[in-house]
Amino acid sequence: MKRSVIYIGILLALVSMSLRVVGRVHASHKHHHHEQKNAEETEYEKYAARTESKYDQTTPTPEPTNEPKTPRDFFELAVKAFRVGDSRNAEIYCQQAINRDKHYADAHYLLGQVYLFRAAEKNRLEIKNSGFESAQNKYVKQYLKGIDELELAKKQFQIVIQLQPKAVDAYLNLGVATDNLGEEEEAKKAYLKAIELKPYSTTARDAHNNLGLIYQTDGDVEKAAEQYREALRIDATFSASRVNLNRLLEKYPKLKKDEDK
Repeated sequence: MKRSVIYIGILLALVSMSLRVVGRVHASHKHHHHEQKNAEETEYEKYAARTESKYDQTTPTPEPTNEPKTPRDFFELAVKAFRVGDSRNAEIYCQQAINRDKHYADAHYLLGQVYLFRAAEKNRLEIKNSGFESAQNKYVKQYLKGIDELELAKKQFQIVIQLQPKAVDAYLNLGVATDNLGEEEEAKKAYLKAIELKPYSTTARDAHNNLGLIYQTDGDVEKAAEQYREALRIDATFSASRVNLNRLLEKYPKLKKDEDK
């Protein structure tokens, strides 16, 4: 701040001196010789050069900056990073947003998604090495890797729900995290809450499908089939539930007969 004040003062002094010199220069046409005019101009130019050299180099004019400052700024950077698969920077920017506003629900939610993404990536590698079909194969009851990431995701979605008790997508993702941690009862509660909050949404559709997978894994095929059907009632084009139901009916023909009654 002091340096800025000094810099402004020097500029004002230079302007004032320039005016005085110009006045003297014009007056010299009437009252002074040409040599005196040149001497005055030379002395002024030397002084101005010394002054500008001293202060201009040490106090450059600040350039405009677009550096992020607000929680929203950092959140938007996190979104951009996550969209291109840069989970590391997405995590960093989310944390910076949260550090500035611990009640920023969107940042907590995105951070939870980042951790789920990492867990899924680790699991896909494990499934590929194990010869399973895909990361959606629920014959593997829980993630074989990525447990730490799932725990971190779970915590973030719980925070979102504390901040926004009707955040339906947070319940769905909390269900995904707890489901794959093997916490089935917690997962069921989360899925059912998502359905309760928005019963005809795509979020409810996904929750019904995931509930079906839990029941199927536990051997309760009747409840599993019903959940797949509920998902299809919401969205008849939902291929995941269609495939899951068809496979179940092929394996348990009695379910098809019960459906036809």
